[in-house]
Amino acid sequence: MYPNLCVIDANVVIDLDQVGFLGYLQQLPFRVVIPDSVASNELQSVHAETGLAEIEVAVLSWPELERAMALYMETAPSLSLYDVHTLVLADSWNAVLLTGDRLLRKRAEEMGLRVHGVLWLLDLMVTLEIIRCLDAVQAVKQMLAGGSRLPEAEIRKLKWKWGCAM
Repeated sequence: MYPNLCVIDANVVIDLDQVGFLGYLQQLPFRVVIPDSVASNELQSVHAETGLAEIEVAVLSWPELERAMALYMETAPSLSLYDVHTLVLADSWNAVLLTGDRLLRKRAEEMGLRVHGVLWLLDLMVTLEIIRCLDAVQAVKQMLAGGSRLPEAEIRKLKWKWGCAM
């Protein structure tokens, strides 16, 4: 069963943009949203034509902003203000959080949120035949070469599952 809604963090957007897969988000069977603060401040290096325009931008309500400020004061400097915007939005909207940030993932899991990363998205894209397994393998290699820190154990599982050489 797929989630109805996912809130995406900047690092996942950057990873997908790096390999040219950002536009594929619109083909997934759920909505993907990003806080407006993250879209406008953290993603200036991402080009709109690569797919950022396809991600729904969400504006936090005043109560969500107040909650984010309180959470930021509690967690700084381990989480940035943009991290807590993403976290509060996922929690308020009962959404899955998509992040590769270890500290953000940990805090989200402590709050009872479901969390996935870019490898989960790639696996889903392969399963739904949005991309071929060889494309996913190449994407993982590009992400690693570009400095992404992806979990080795998960990469090995996907390598076996996809049946493609990494």
